[in-house]
Amino acid sequence: MFKTRDFLPVIITAFVVFVLAIAGLAESNTCAGDWSCWLVDPFKILFGRFETPAHAPLLLNLAQQGGRVILLVGAFLSTVRIFVSAARHDFKLALARRMKNHTIVCGLGETGIQVVRNMRSAGHEVVVIDRADDTVNAAACDHQ
Repeated sequence: MFKTRDFLPVIITAFVVFVLAIAGLAESNTCAGDWSCWLVDPFKILFGRFETPAHAPLLLNLAQQGGRVILLVGAFLSTVRIFVSAARHDFKLALARRMKNHTIVCGLGETGIQVVRNMRSAGHEVVVIDRADDTVNAAACDHQ
């Protein structure tokens, strides 16, 4: 049910915080000459385990403090996306369960989509069952 695209807001916001962390570290000269610092400290900043120097530059402070907020917003957006997707699925399922005298089409390949189009153009009620609900054919069935 969960797909990688559902977590895209979190992935993008984590990338933004990571880039801010690297820019802040470069501006502050915190990792001058230490390659392990460039590999470890951005992750410390991302997960809130980094101790900011006394006179840290704006980008470093933004990555450290604003990063938490940015990640929370990304997590919230992912949660909303997953919730809406699940609610939409449940709503469609409830509508299909209430139908009477309908035809069930299993699979939305080339043949399945043609059967659905023909049945609907003839005025029949059709319920479609398919493994993937995010295909082009599934979207076409939704809008018919």
